[in-house]
Amino acid sequence: IEKIIHSGVYWCYINQLTILITGILLLVFGDIGIKALWTDWIILSKTIIIFILMGTISFVQFKLQPKIESFLTALSTGSELSDNFILQLKPYRVMRKWMTSFYLFLVIAAIVLGIQVYATFNPLLTLILIGLAGLFSIKADKILIRFGWI
Repeated sequence: IEKIIHSGVYWCYINQLTILITGILLLVFGDIGIKALWTDWIILSKTIIIFILMGTISFVQFKLQPKIESFLTALSTGSELSDNFILQLKPYRVMRKWMTSFYLFLVIAAIVLGIQVYATFNPLLTLILIGLAGLFSIKADKILIRFGWI
């Protein structure tokens, strides 16, 4: 699973950059205009979220994942896992799992905001939907997955 996490990050960057570039192009060439970045709270929020998403995945990719991989490279196929090894590795994996739940929350919040570009919801409804996204992300973080990603 560590190799999947390591190699899949490039697609996340491509996806995020595509969203950012096409979003800016839609503002520049669309009816709303680039000034909407500062005047429309929904567009501003989505822009901030995409930068936080990029920062989150960069933190995991360049800080957290190398530490996890440094622990795993010390292992060999037939070696015995010590309790000390598991205790050292666990905080990094827990932090990575929490970061992915936070990432999930931000993606769902961006989707809730994204469907409101031309016709906005009541702000209270928006806050309720984002709150539900937060509860869903917390619940997803608490679920133990038995076989890795399945």
